[in-house]
Amino acid sequence: GGGDRGDRGSGGRRGGGRGRGGVMSSGGAERQKTRTRHPRRRPHRAANDETMDAPATLWAPPLDGQDLPALVCFDLDDTIWFPELYMMRGAPWTKERCDTTGRERVMDASGEELRCYPAATAAMAMLRSHAAFAKRGTKIAVASRTNRGAWADEVMGMFVVDDGSGSGTTTTMRECVGDLVEMYSGTKKRHFEKLKARTGIPYADMLFFDNEEQNTRDVATLGVTCVLCVGGMTERAWEDGLRAFAEKKALVARRRAAAAAKR
Repeated sequence: GGGDRGDRGSGGRRGGGRGRGGVMSSGGAERQKTRTRHPRRRPHRAANDETMDAPATLWAPPLDGQDLPALVCFDLDDTIWFPELYMMRGAPWTKERCDTTGRERVMDASGEELRCYPAATAAMAMLRSHAAFAKRGTKIAVASRTNRGAWADEVMGMFVVDDGSGSGTTTTMRECVGDLVEMYSGTKKRHFEKLKARTGIPYADMLFFDNEEQNTRDVATLGVTCVLCVGGMTERAWEDGLRAFAEKKALVARRRAAAAAKR
């Protein structure tokens, strides 16, 4: 998600729980950014949804025996966070701790809060801290078609990702992705072409989460495993993505073995 051009479409269920994830494998035509939610009068309901407060419990891969992606990439608007940035008034952004819950809140110039889907931050935390991903050397990236890149970059630096170890070690979302950030309009195939050039990671070793079907269809034509998560990142989308990636790699291995046996 992210951007301000194109027809406005209907949004999906808000994330945070075990929502439906769809694995995409077909191609599609390029297009401009579609607004996935109607702008609403402030405050947006999503900022107060119970699903945005409930912690996510993600499926963890085994330490050995399962193929894992070398790069996991996320869209931003309505995949990592909600509202989408075009719905908000933007900078100056502020961060403060809520007196009643102790939760830190990121807010725009009007005082409206930008919330992260719990499964999104939990996924980033797992990618950074789980031994299986550390062994694989998995990198985290962002691919967005927002034209509010400066806003996105600023708020990524304000959101904190807890590694869940209990040590109190935290890092910002911006630090999680490092320089693997592609934010501009146009087909996301171009975003992934640049990520491949920068990292040297083959498309077949990438996993991508996005809330727009056209984006997942476009990127899937490159050979990337893509998961559609309408209404935000969920526990189900995370599990579907890792399992689909492993199944795809296993299928390729079986086909290669069968071809070798015929020689």
